[in-house]
Amino acid sequence: MARPWTAWLFEGSVQFNDSWAVFARAEQVDQAELAPPSVYTVRKVSIGAIHDGRLSDDIKLGVGVLINGFDIPSPLSASYGDPGGGMAFVRLKIA
Repeated sequence: MARPWTAWLFEGSVQFNDSWAVFARAEQVDQAELAPPSVYTVRKVSIGAIHDGRLSDDIKLGVGVLINGFDIPSPLSASYGDPGGGMAFVRLKIA
């Protein structure tokens, strides 16, 4: 009998005030596309923060950072690459 594939995702954020917010995400998925016919479980955790500044009453400009890490089975590591990463980003928010 075939193994049932599973996936889950948890995501949340906390806004401390009008300027600062932090967010996090954790997910797991059974992956079969990169090494068929085998199915592997891949996990990822991300955490980040954003700082918003008001440009006007209706417009905010935010600058943020995000870091993440993966739990990757060794047969998939060549396809996924480095098990960690990050990024910086800019967001324009119009109310």
